Amino acid sequence: MEQYTEEIRKFNRFYTRVIGVNNQYTDKSKYSATEAQILYEISIKHHCSAGYLSDYFYLDKGYLSRIIKRFEKDEIIRKRPALEDKRVAYIEITEKGRNELSELISSANDVVSKMIAHLSDEKKQSLIEAMEKIQEILIDY
Repeated sequence: MEQYTEEIRKFNRFYTRVIGVNNQYTDKSKYSATEAQILYEISIKHHCSAGYLSDYFYLDKGYLSRIIKRFEKDEIIRKRPALEDKRVAYIEITEKGRNELSELISSANDVVSKMIAHLSDEKKQSLIEAMEKIQEILIDY
């Protein structure tokens, strides 16, 4: 088991460096990669709640709460009470948030485009197939 763990960690270190996860979004934005992913999930998830986001991203509720408060202060999200349960607030992206997200996605796309620009179409296809295989294997995680 330990040999697998170390090899996976090695790949994770390699891949996060290659994709620039630590600076992929921050070059053109005040939001971190984690914040960008949270904002994206809010934009696509119907009835998105803090509980859902915490579970989905395996985030500490306090840390997530600070991110959500920052998003509210920046007016890129808004909360509304759930009709079926007033204890739950749904989080929605605002128009300002959609504009910010569009810039984040554009920045991330630029990073990926530069990363694969030198690859042949065959290597790009092989890369996509390998990524799909990883997702297929880890789907239940």
